[in-house]
Amino acid sequence: MPLLILSYLFYRGYFKMLGFTLLIFLALLILPRVFIGFDYNFFLLKNWFLLINPNNFELVVEVPLGFHDLAGLLSVYLMPADGELPYKQNFVKTFSTVNAIVDIVRIEFLVLSLYFFQSRPFVKEPNRLKSFWEISYCCFIIPLIMPHQNKYGFLLCCPLVCYLLYFYLATFKKALSQTYTFIFIIFVIDMIVYLPLNGSDILGWKFYSIGQHLRLVSFATLLLILVAIYCSPKKFYKLIKVS
Repeated sequence: MPLLILSYLFYRGYFKMLGFTLLIFLALLILPRVFIGFDYNFFLLKNWFLLINPNNFELVVEVPLGFHDLAGLLSVYLMPADGELPYKQNFVKTFSTVNAIVDIVRIEFLVLSLYFFQSRPFVKEPNRLKSFWEISYCCFIIPLIMPHQNKYGFLLCCPLVCYLLYFYLATFKKALSQTYTFIFIIFVIDMIVYLPLNGSDILGWKFYSIGQHLRLVSFATLLLILVAIYCSPKKFYKLIKVS
């Protein structure tokens, strides 16, 4: 899961930080063998790799309740399967087609990161707010493009949510255009979907299961990308300057 952050450090030219991060990461992977032995450590790493490999056959299609990554979202809506609830919304008949669609969408999210960078490779970003915006997006898409992601994986959306809260707190009374208001409403709806109140204890198992099956968290996360694009640092400084 840290692969996208490593990619960010490489793209921005933070090679020293990239080197230290890789060394620490590798050390944390190897260190357990001191306590549990080489064979068991290798066994755990091998199975962990299968769990995070997007092309693993068992993870390309994820129709059971609880998986909210792209594979889980697209599988439910594209594959000829009911998942765990009798609500059908399936259009594609072949596994290979669904696999290709999931991979294409993953690549599109990675390409979209170039919009957030908005600069040539190996050029450091001097603006701290824009740098935080970029890193937030890298963290944000990890639970989407990585397989087998449950709700708790979307805690990685927190940096982007913090950025958006800062954006709206600083500009809310200064830019109430129709577009601004519309994007803000989307943001509020997304935050309602993310609330812990949307659990089985509050909603009841029936409504909770329907929301899980329809992947409402996944849709809310996708909409947050639109909000993040609108609430760019460039837009922020423009609103602050105008006001």
